[in-house]
Amino acid sequence: MERSGQTQIHSGEIACADKESKHSLNRSTLNDRGMRLLFLFIVNNAYLNGSDLTIAKMTGLSISQVKTGLQQLIHLGMLLRTDDTLQFINKRKLIDLWIINYGRLLRSWLILGNYQIESSIEERLQQKLSTILPDDSYAIGGVMGSDFLIPYQHKTGSQIYIKPEDLGFIKKSFSLIPSKESNITLFHLFSPEVIFHETHSKISVAQPLLIYSELLHNRQIRAEETMRIIYDQYL
Repeated sequence: MERSGQTQIHSGEIACADKESKHSLNRSTLNDRGMRLLFLFIVNNAYLNGSDLTIAKMTGLSISQVKTGLQQLIHLGMLLRTDDTLQFINKRKLIDLWIINYGRLLRSWLILGNYQIESSIEERLQQKLSTILPDDSYAIGGVMGSDFLIPYQHKTGSQIYIKPEDLGFIKKSFSLIPSKESNITLFHLFSPEVIFHETHSKISVAQPLLIYSELLHNRQIRAEETMRIIYDQYL
């Protein structure tokens, strides 16, 4: 991802390096399909000119959904096609637009469930995940994930991205109990690119774009400094 200048967080809004890049998208102009496509292109722009089949495999979309989604993004002026080559119109603004729209257009689709986990089990969560799941089948996000990018030890809940087919196994392995007062949320690992590969950690960590968006959505006041650094260094 591109690295940029300063950002400030105020009441859950983004004030970006380019002050004129504050935007919001109408719900009717972008959906979870478009958000998934943009996510893939933002974290790895090599996919911008990948085959429809490759993009479909990397986003969990059908080939027809990929074709329709690409046409939509071009129509909205987010992507430009020139001589059969796609490129960003303005990647910085797209990142900010994606972050702003994360909570209302994608997050509810990603959530597999909210649960309570015993504190004694949560303390060993990272180590146990790495022993019972392959590195390519989970990622730690949210506050816990931010601690791998910017060590701070916030310790206020866990967000784990897993494959839906592993949900039952994870619930049993960690004795998870469904709860509205949750301290662990399981999210859909909808793409291999959800995993951030540019880290030396032995633990699989989620993309900084997802971590930042989740912290912002939950208005993690204690994590404001962490969020600023994540934005500046990784986004």
